[in-house]
Amino acid sequence: MPSPNRHRVAALNHLAPAPRADPARYPGERPAFDYLLAGDRILPIAPGPGGWRVTGRGQPDASEVVPLTGRLPVVAFGSNASPAQLVAKFGVTERIPVTRARLRGFSLGHSPHVSIPGYIPWVLVDDPGSVVDCAVLWLDDGQRARLDVTEPNYDLVRVDAVRYPLVVRAVDAVIGYAAYRGRWGALRWPGQDGPTAASTQAAVFHRLGELGWFRQLVGDAADRLESCQRRLAAEGQLRERVRSELLSRGMAMPDGWGG
Repeated sequence: MPSPNRHRVAALNHLAPAPRADPARYPGERPAFDYLLAGDRILPIAPGPGGWRVTGRGQPDASEVVPLTGRLPVVAFGSNASPAQLVAKFGVTERIPVTRARLRGFSLGHSPHVSIPGYIPWVLVDDPGSVVDCAVLWLDDGQRARLDVTEPNYDLVRVDAVRYPLVVRAVDAVIGYAAYRGRWGALRWPGQDGPTAASTQAAVFHRLGELGWFRQLVGDAADRLESCQRRLAAEGQLRERVRSELLSRGMAMPDGWGG
C-alpha cells in the first residue's frame, strides 16, 4: 500500500477545476492535509520551529520553513478552501500557507444571493454545539486586500474566538482569527423557521426550481443546472433580481452571529 505521503505528493498535480470555472462543483476540492500554496503547486507542510516546514521527499522546497509572523489567519469554509479557487483568484505568484481547522459554534448555510460565477455560496450561521471543518488561510496584508476584492458579498471581520473557538488541528491550539461574514444573512425555505443547511449546487438549485417565480426568471434548474448557472453568471441584473426576490419573499434571515 502506498504511504500517505505518496498520496499527498500525487495530489499536487491533480487539482479539480476551480468553482469559478465549474460552478456546479462548488465549493470545490480541498486537500486532506496542510499545505503551502506555491504558485500553481501545493506542497505539504507540518508544524516546525519558527513556523511551518515544507515536507515531502524529492521536493526542492522540502527544507523550507514558512513563518506565520505578520499573517492574519482567515477562515475558509467555502470555495476559498479549494486551492484551485485560490490560484484562480491570486494567480501563480503567491505563497500562502493553508492549514486544517475545526470551527465551533457555527454551521454552514447558503447565502440568499447568486455569486458572480453563478453558484449559491455558503455562509457561516450561528449554531451552538455544531462544528465546521474548515481551512485557515494565513494571509499577509497584500493577500488579504486582494482576497477582499473577490468577496463583494462578504465582509472580513474579526470573530469572537471565545464564543466561536477555532482549533488548528495539527497543533491542537485555539487561535484568534477573522472570517468572511455574508452581507445578506442566510437562506431559508418557505415555511421553515431556521436557515437551510448547506448542500450541493444540484440540491439547492433543484429546490429553487420548485418555486414558480424562480423558474419564470431563470428556467428549470432540475435538469439543466449548468445552463442555469451560465445564464446567471452572464447576467448581473438577473443575479440581482434573484437576490431581491429572495429578500422580498422572506427567504433571507439573519445569520445569528453573537458578539
